[in-house]
Amino acid sequence: MGIVIFLLYPFLVLFFRISGNVHIDMDELFWSLKNTSLQAFLSALFSLIFGFFLSLGVLSYQNLSKYRTSLDLFFLLPSFIPNLFIIIALMNLIDPFPIGMIGIIIAHVVINTGIVAIFLKNNIQLKLGVSGELALVMGSSRMRFLTKILIPQLKKDFFEIFFFVFCICFSSFSIPMVIGGGRGVNLEILIYEKIRIYSDWSSGVVIATLQSLILFAFSFLTFKSQKYQSKQNFNFQIISSKSVLLFFLLSYVLFLTSFFRGLFEGTGFSSDLYLFKSELFSALFGTIILSTAVGMGVFGYLILLSYVWKNNMFAKFLQGYLTPSSALVALSLLLVGPNVGFFVFLKISIALLILYSSLAYRLGWNSLLYELETEKEKALILGASENLIFKKIVIPLVLKKAFFISGLCAFWASGEFAISKILAQGDFTLAMMTETFISQYRLSIASWLTLVVLFLGVLIFYIFIGVGRVLSQKIEDSL
Repeated sequence: MGIVIFLLYPFLVLFFRISGNVHIDMDELFWSLKNTSLQAFLSALFSLIFGFFLSLGVLSYQNLSKYRTSLDLFFLLPSFIPNLFIIIALMNLIDPFPIGMIGIIIAHVVINTGIVAIFLKNNIQLKLGVSGELALVMGSSRMRFLTKILIPQLKKDFFEIFFFVFCICFSSFSIPMVIGGGRGVNLEILIYEKIRIYSDWSSGVVIATLQSLILFAFSFLTFKSQKYQSKQNFNFQIISSKSVLLFFLLSYVLFLTSFFRGLFEGTGFSSDLYLFKSELFSALFGTIILSTAVGMGVFGYLILLSYVWKNNMFAKFLQGYLTPSSALVALSLLLVGPNVGFFVFLKISIALLILYSSLAYRLGWNSLLYELETEKEKALILGASENLIFKKIVIPLVLKKAFFISGLCAFWASGEFAISKILAQGDFTLAMMTETFISQYRLSIASWLTLVVLFLGVLIFYIFIGVGRVLSQKIEDSL
């Protein structure tokens, strides 16, 4: 019950801020809803199109086990690195960068194309079966195989992946906050403006509730657990394309090069950074503390879940729970306690923990808990207590993965700036300082700060992984 209350905290707090007289500007609401839906639709559509073609390129190296994992991770990079990196690289690559809906769509497509491609590649390998080999023997052409065999088999996957990306883009906050370029550019920004700028809490909560209901409805259209045949090594020569792979490799390299070009251009601005040396050291320390705190918070949350989780209504709630609006979470915390000093830092950590909780649960933690349920039932039948089961069975099996997921969340927290900008009065992390330099269009300095943020995030991520391995090994040795 405590976990449920914690996850619903933003709604519970803001519910009491709704006055009896709620006035919603319907024209403004529909305009923002139209923008949000169109932006999310086009982002998901282009991500799916580019992701499909990239998946055909990705299939061309699946028999090269030595390079397969590294190349998969290379194409997944934009989906996992902080959004600041994406924004700066795009602004360096496209000059002038189109601020507004077009810019938001471009950023979202760059972020999501890789993960869409990997999803599709995995589904093709799992579902295509021997039809690939049979088509080769029968002499089928590539276009005929794609249109008559492959695409019909992937229709459901296309549908689910489309709505998965749609939901991500529909609730995007940090990207529109930096490159949206206008009032109410999407529902997240409208919620932020209503509460933070106009102090219209009632309208903000109503709009956030509407957004959450829409996302909840779309959540039924996204990934469902399915069972396929085990993956086998088939010859995907008939659909794989090395030329497509080369095109996307060059595109990704060009994208990365644009970021490093900004670094070289910023070498002459070291004197400007020197002027901010005290702020930089303070922000460096703040970044380390915040990302570590968020990682440890996520770790504690996952371990607590593994202790109290049952395959009942609680599991169904967690599966259906969607993180509330980022702006809503941050603004709800403004109402509780003082907004100075340590309390600001604590509120940002709690806000990020709420926002990352749903994603952390879906990063394989839910499937792990379902698998553990069988082991726990066997131990209970043999007479073991729940505390003994948790100590001797659950902890050894979940510890390493818990540290991996919490380390990944710590990495994301190192590059977070949108929530911090709402709750904090000044820039106390490197990501916040970077966003300030971007808003001033000082991209060279922002590029260098982003590189430091990436380095810190990766370092903290590997520290979490290392701690998980050491503790797991010690536990295994003691059993």
